[in-house]
Amino acid sequence: MSYLTKDMTQRVLTQLAAFEAGLKRYFESHGLNLHEDIGRRNALISSAQETFFAQVLGEIYRGVERDGKPGQPDIMIGEMNLELECKMTSGSGGSWSLQTDYTTLTRKGMIDFLYVLATPEFDRFCVLHFQGLTPDDFHPPSPGSREKSRMNKALAMEKCEVLWGDANCRNDKFLTGLRYERDKLTQEMQEVLTRLDASVNAAVKGNVTSQQSEKLLSLRDRETDRYSKKLTKLNDRIEHWKETEQQWAFTLNPLG
Repeated sequence: MSYLTKDMTQRVLTQLAAFEAGLKRYFESHGLNLHEDIGRRNALISSAQETFFAQVLGEIYRGVERDGKPGQPDIMIGEMNLELECKMTSGSGGSWSLQTDYTTLTRKGMIDFLYVLATPEFDRFCVLHFQGLTPDDFHPPSPGSREKSRMNKALAMEKCEVLWGDANCRNDKFLTGLRYERDKLTQEMQEVLTRLDASVNAAVKGNVTSQQSEKLLSLRDRETDRYSKKLTKLNDRIEHWKETEQQWAFTLNPLG
């Protein structure tokens, strides 16, 4: 269970939204556009994110400190002797890259993470709290990534509590749909073949010509082959999504 609550999260998000709005007005008063560079906007707000979450944690836990300097924990909760790393991102093209500094995580061994996902307009959010992430929960850094490591969501999401918004595994959604489609097709195949079997039996009893009987048997074979090919394709797609690394979709909710 998370030591952060939805109520605490909502309070902080409300503060952050007000802070962002004030920052936006200040930029505009100087002829600047805060949203011109969303990455830079998030970097400016990240300090407030650390401060505001440290404040609400400090109301409940002893020894809460906020530092944020390079190599130092963003938030330290002394009472529980744990570090909380704070991240903010607005995604890109619907994709959310949950990253960390791999060198720091490897050196420390285990850290808690708090990711705030926000729309470019800063009006909808999803907050993900991960407890006890280790280097194994991230992919090794790619060459040229400057030691930035991408989260392995298949592992890390098992340690996540969603404090705002929603998170759904796309693999599970696709698998549920494909299995339903397969069951429906299997039932349809059984009904069609049962009707054809009945027609073949009736034809045999009705003293039809061998040519007519062969046509019915040929039709049954074609239908069996047609359904079998469809089922094979569905089973292949099911296996694909079972073996594919988990893909997660995050729903960002407004504060209202």
